[in-house]
Amino acid sequence: MERMSSKPFVVFPHCSWRAFPFQKLLLLLSRESEVWFVHGGSEDAASSLPPSLSPLSRSRLGSLPQQEMTAIVTHPYWVADVAALQPARLVVMLPHPSREEETPLWETCWRRLTALADLVCTESETRYLDQSFRAPGALFLQGENSSLSGDAIVGGESVSLRDYEVLFLKCMRELTDHGPSAAAQTAALQWSLRADYYGRLREQAGAHETISFLLAVYLYLLGSDSAKRHLIESFQQAATGGKAGNSLHTHYRFLSAIHAKLDELEKAVTVYGITAVSEPDTIWYEHLCRWMEQGQRELVRGELYRLNDDFRSAIQTLGVLDPSSAEARRLGLRTHLAAGNMEAALACLDPEELTIPADKRDYLLLCGIVLALKGKRHEAIHRFLEAALDEEEALAQVLEMKAVDQALERIGGESDD
Repeated sequence: MERMSSKPFVVFPHCSWRAFPFQKLLLLLSRESEVWFVHGGSEDAASSLPPSLSPLSRSRLGSLPQQEMTAIVTHPYWVADVAALQPARLVVMLPHPSREEETPLWETCWRRLTALADLVCTESETRYLDQSFRAPGALFLQGENSSLSGDAIVGGESVSLRDYEVLFLKCMRELTDHGPSAAAQTAALQWSLRADYYGRLREQAGAHETISFLLAVYLYLLGSDSAKRHLIESFQQAATGGKAGNSLHTHYRFLSAIHAKLDELEKAVTVYGITAVSEPDTIWYEHLCRWMEQGQRELVRGELYRLNDDFRSAIQTLGVLDPSSAEARRLGLRTHLAAGNMEAALACLDPEELTIPADKRDYLLLCGIVLALKGKRHEAIHRFLEAALDEEEALAQVLEMKAVDQALERIGGESDD
């Protein structure tokens, strides 16, 4: 088997090794590279690990070779600690959804963590699709066996590998040896696997709202023209099933993104206009029409991606826009904030242009969040307190930092159980 880089992997877990859901994947990794498993510091936690993994107490995190390591994080509350370490690469692995995900703090930390990640892996297909529209690379840690499947020796025994396990190992190899772009290209192979899977279901079940929609989404990610046909089929199924009102927004609007991806911008704007039934949507439709008249096609394309929550494509579009353009910077700010890219959002702002008190306060809050993600806690708190002079709700950011600290203490205790 091809060997990946000798650079170490450091796992920041959400539980003890005994309950860890990704044991097999880490054991596979440990066959090719050094894997450290962070724990709260007890001897029991260290002794429970298999011989191929190395224990690492939280107190020793500062001694890590940050510029060489790849961090693997399985809980979003690690975001500030991991971001402050500035690892060479960052991989996020999300287990099955938990009740904790229902809290605003969890969602905020998750969005910021995944925005920093080079690769996001999850056992939830809903989360996987969401990350396929956000992260450079995403993997769904479930799936049928395919031609990618194989075998490996783990713990002295021969085990079968499923397609996502093979892809995971290939992505880790590409990430450490060649960088995020190479890993993302490997991860994108899964879109074809999922499209084939839903294509087979579509042949067996016939026209079906959910199956046709998911098939359309994967075909869209692959840039296939046939995504249009299956999206319209899904919309028709939803409409005849009594969801005519909601499906205009939840189903049909996505057709505008498909047209935009295929460089059919006139059709894309027309479709969006059909779905613009609310006042905010109507305002955006008017913007799109005006920009089309002005010949600002890439700006239209980027906004259509953003309006359809395809932040990854919107960010790629920003690369061909004039960075000095006010409209381009506003698109960048909206897109990066929605995607959780706080530092990139901050770069879109010029503090000298901010004259409204609320805008200045939001700028200070954003500065504080970026500083906190860099591990500069005192400077971050200073910015939050500056903002709180005009708005007491800004103190919530300080309380949020404290809540994350307390949650991490709990996670550290659980990792020792």
